[in-house]
Amino acid sequence: MADLKLLTERVVEKEKAAVQERINTSKEEAKEFFLNESKKAETQKEVKKKEIDANLLHEYEIANNTLHVKQRNDVLSGKQKILTAVFDDAKTKFKQLDPETFDLFLKNVLDRFDEANEIEVVPGEESLNHFTQEKLDRMSPTHLNLTLSSDEIKGQSGFVLRKKGIEYNFLFEDLIETSRNDLIPAITKNLFQ
Repeated sequence: MADLKLLTERVVEKEKAAVQERINTSKEEAKEFFLNESKKAETQKEVKKKEIDANLLHEYEIANNTLHVKQRNDVLSGKQKILTAVFDDAKTKFKQLDPETFDLFLKNVLDRFDEANEIEVVPGEESLNHFTQEKLDRMSPTHLNLTLSSDEIKGQSGFVLRKKGIEYNFLFEDLIETSRNDLIPAITKNLFQ
């Protein structure tokens, strides 16, 4: 019986050792699994963090660029308003030219015509007070025959000269608009630099 008891104890000891071995192996596997999963989680955390950082940086750059574009557009809009005001002011000043300045402008225009010709002067409605036939006769160079048209150009200041079916436009608003693109760089330089 002692052998049986000894044999049983050995079997139990052997089983205990095997169970302990499996427990130790399972603990090691669990520990290794935990370490691997921790490393994976840490790697995923770093990848996610980099993605979030990249997304935030991208969103910041978009917001920053949007802000710069809006600021630039606001500045350009402000400059455009100022330029429009400058040209509107110029148009108003031309409409209000004093008689001496208006006559000087008309005389300089008439002096450009060097051939003997018949020229019809068509005044703008807002410049009618600057024109009479007697005045044109006095101002006319000797080689020109000027006649004051009975027509007028509604809502305009300045005048149009008609010579042999060709119209020469000296309406102030049109002169300003025609020169606008040439004048903008100089005005911009003077106002905004």
